[in-house]
Amino acid sequence: MKYDPPSKSIAHLSLIGAVGEAGLSQICLRNLMWLLNAHPQLVAHAQIFENLWAHLNTDCFNESHLNWAGEWKEEIRYWIDICNWIKTNRVRLSRRPGLEDFDLSKAGKHPLVGAGVNRHAVSAATWSRHHSCDIYPPKKSSQKSGANYFLLQSHLLATYFESRYKLSSLSFYENYDREQERPIAPSLTYPVGLAVRELSLQKYDTLIGQLPSVIGTDQFALAMDKLAVEFSSLSMEDAGLAALRINAIRRYFSTFTRVLLGFKPAQSFRKGWGGGGGGGHVRRHQ
Repeated sequence: MKYDPPSKSIAHLSLIGAVGEAGLSQICLRNLMWLLNAHPQLVAHAQIFENLWAHLNTDCFNESHLNWAGEWKEEIRYWIDICNWIKTNRVRLSRRPGLEDFDLSKAGKHPLVGAGVNRHAVSAATWSRHHSCDIYPPKKSSQKSGANYFLLQSHLLATYFESRYKLSSLSFYENYDREQERPIAPSLTYPVGLAVRELSLQKYDTLIGQLPSVIGTDQFALAMDKLAVEFSSLSMEDAGLAALRINAIRRYFSTFTRVLLGFKPAQSFRKGWGGGGGGGHVRRHQ
């Protein structure tokens, strides 16, 4: 499916313009969309930004738990303001040029399926909510599986932000050439994105309840590597599928740990693709 790159996308230009008109930082929004790998048409991103606001306000994104992270963490406070403004104005924004699908929802179906769910796997996983949570963040009275699922999404976002910051650049994201989009950061994200989306279902509650309740993302990644999961509460068919999803999550976070230690994953998985991306540099907020 062919889309214009973000630099030429009416949806991106429209949202960036609206944020600027509201007196918020346009470059901070652009950096956030780069690190998220936001869809070029921002399909269903109203809920993604709303969920992002909830995640960014948690301890997972508190500076005390981000000592491992790059300079992108300095923009979190601006991202919170931007996401809050988008959350408040999502209906009005969906009336702007190019943002007709910004607040898209489909009964019983993820709105990005068939519209870039593989390529934008982490943003698609951020759209999802645990079945027990009507709103984000989960209420304190929510069941453990809901809280653990929300935390898993937070860690997925933090690892992805760091990896894209290390392995790509804002310029490359905004001007990518169709299929030559990189980085593979820290690994191909479709398997982990699919896993996170599917584990929101009620039948996996006992599984999600076993995940580490660790706040620091670097420590969560280490805990996932050592996690022994019990699948006995699931049917044989569901247990087999669940094992595949947990292994995809485990592999993703294991590779992220290697990225923190200096590993640079190959940025080519098909003939004709170029090499690794350059280092990312977030501009200072002016």
